[in-house]
Amino acid sequence: MTLDSPADRLRWAREQHGKYSSPTAAARAFGWPVSTYLGHENGDRNPSRPAAKRYARAYRVRWEWLLEGEGAPRLPDRLVPVVGHVGADAEIYFAEGQGPFGEVQRPPGSADTAVAVEIRGESLGPFNGWFAYFEDGRDAPSRELVGQLCVVGLADGRVLIKRIAAGRKPRHFDLWGSSGAPLQDQMLTWAAPVTALFSPAMAKLADGARISAEPSKIRGGSSRNQPVLQRC
Repeated sequence: MTLDSPADRLRWAREQHGKYSSPTAAARAFGWPVSTYLGHENGDRNPSRPAAKRYARAYRVRWEWLLEGEGAPRLPDRLVPVVGHVGADAEIYFAEGQGPFGEVQRPPGSADTAVAVEIRGESLGPFNGWFAYFEDGRDAPSRELVGQLCVVGLADGRVLIKRIAAGRKPRHFDLWGSSGAPLQDQMLTWAAPVTALFSPAMAKLADGARISAEPSKIRGGSSRNQPVLQRC
C-alpha cells in the first residue's frame, strides 16, 4: 500500500490499529458521521485539520503525518500525546481545533493506547497543571470500574473525569466529583480508568531522562464517596 495521500494514510492507520475491520465499523465506534468518514478514507475529499486530529487521536498516530505526510506516523515510545485539557466540572475538552497540546512522558508499564489530558483549575482538587493518563480504547463500561476514578464518555457527547458508582438502573452509573452532588443514573458509552497522575515536572522530563519516582497514587474507597486523590 502506498501512503501518498491522506486517504491512504487514514486507511493504513485504521488497519494498523487492528480493532476495526471496516471504515464503517470504525466510524460507528467513534461516533463519526459514516458518510463523511467514508469520503475521507475513500479519497473523495481530504479531512479538515480538526477531523484529522480526531482520527489521529483514535488511531494513535500523529495528525501532522496523517494530514500532510510530515514526519513519522507515531510518537517515540517514551512519549504519549496530550489530547486535551480538563476544565470546569471535570469536563475534558479535546484538542481538535486549536491543538495539538504536545507530548508528555509515558508512565512506566503503560499500554500503547495511553494518552494524557492536562488538568486546568481546581475541578479535581489540588492538581492544577498536572496530567491525568488513561488508555483511550473507548471500551464499554463494566461493573469492575465501580469505585474507580475514570474518564467516561456520556451519551450526550460530554467526556468527564469522575469516580464511578453503581446506578439505580441497569447499565447506568452515578458519577462523583471532588465536590457537590453526583450526576445520577448516567448512561455511559465508554469508560477508562485513570492510570496515573504526573506533576508538570514529571510529565516534561528532559530527553532521555528516566522516571525514578512513582506517579501520584489514586486511592480507592467507597463507591458512594467522592474521589480521593493523593499526592506522593
